[in-house]
Amino acid sequence: MKKLLFVVDTDWFFISHRLALAIAAKERGYNVALVAYDTGKAQVIRDAGIRFIHAEVVRKSLNPIKELTIACELYKIYKAEKPDIVHHITLKMIIVGSLAARLAGVKAIVNAVTGLGHFFIEPGKKWMVDLLFSPIFKTIKTSPGLKYIFQNKDDEAVFISHNWVGAGSSIIIKGSGVDLNEYRALPEPEAPPIRISCGTRLLRDKGIYEFAEASRILKNRYTDRVECILAGRVITENPTSISASEINEWVKEGILNYAGFQTDMYDFLGKCHINVLPSYREGLPRSLIEACAVGRAIVTTDVPGCKDVVTDGVNGFLVPARDGRKLADAIALLIDDKELRERMAMESRRKAVEEFDVRIVIKETLKVYESFE
Repeated sequence: MKKLLFVVDTDWFFISHRLALAIAAKERGYNVALVAYDTGKAQVIRDAGIRFIHAEVVRKSLNPIKELTIACELYKIYKAEKPDIVHHITLKMIIVGSLAARLAGVKAIVNAVTGLGHFFIEPGKKWMVDLLFSPIFKTIKTSPGLKYIFQNKDDEAVFISHNWVGAGSSIIIKGSGVDLNEYRALPEPEAPPIRISCGTRLLRDKGIYEFAEASRILKNRYTDRVECILAGRVITENPTSISASEINEWVKEGILNYAGFQTDMYDFLGKCHINVLPSYREGLPRSLIEACAVGRAIVTTDVPGCKDVVTDGVNGFLVPARDGRKLADAIALLIDDKELRERMAMESRRKAVEEFDVRIVIKETLKVYESFE
């Protein structure tokens, strides 16, 4: 029985994005374990039959000494576990985990790039990509038995252009998928008000300021006919985090409501009419594929990842990033036209069935594992 080791920063992220894959791999005959930081959700993973290994892998720092400490911890785990395949998820785990796996002699490494982060978004950070990331990824590239999974062609193109990935060693798999048996299409709720949802991590790079600007414009234009709802966890340790005080000011101003962190996105999306994500760049945003599955018209930005979920004018609208006014104008088109919303909602559901079914993601990922045999 081959041993498959997933490596990700936190338990809750694994539950929402990769637990179904881990269960499917176990049913296929793999001995599956997860290395992650236990935020209190580890028992959910154990109850699913997946062995859990706690690791201190969530330090938010660019301090090389701290990152080296994490790499050393993973190296010890890999030496003790002797996995046949390690599957790293997110850029940080790819960097520290791949170096550790290479030193530990792991024969098969799968690196899942779920997005490129703010270092690749901000022009002023380009020097860090060239100086810091490029040498690391070129070192990782020399590892035997290395495969990359990308969620969109733009991210794959970045790695190819920098010579970070070898020919034939990468594949596109669209996101983590959604269970269409759990996420069924829902009719939109009664209106008014028309509810516009933005559920995501509360970071500047997710376009939260632009959503607030658009919400202000829409409230001035439609008053009580619309309700703009922001949902997500306040993340204090990220340099681009939106603070609780900023959110409170928007709520006090009356331009939006804050729904906090949502444990049931299906229910949350079902109570809204339009879903919005004004992100600056994504891998393939789960919030948007969930909105597709529920059957909602979407307004998002014309950037990598987001544009892979929405076909402009078909199941939603694409707008320029960092432009709250154009975001508001596109949302207004959907507020004013119920038939358009419903037509786009049907197209979103169709797209979810054809492209984002979790069974498709599982099938394609298991093929990657089997390619090492």
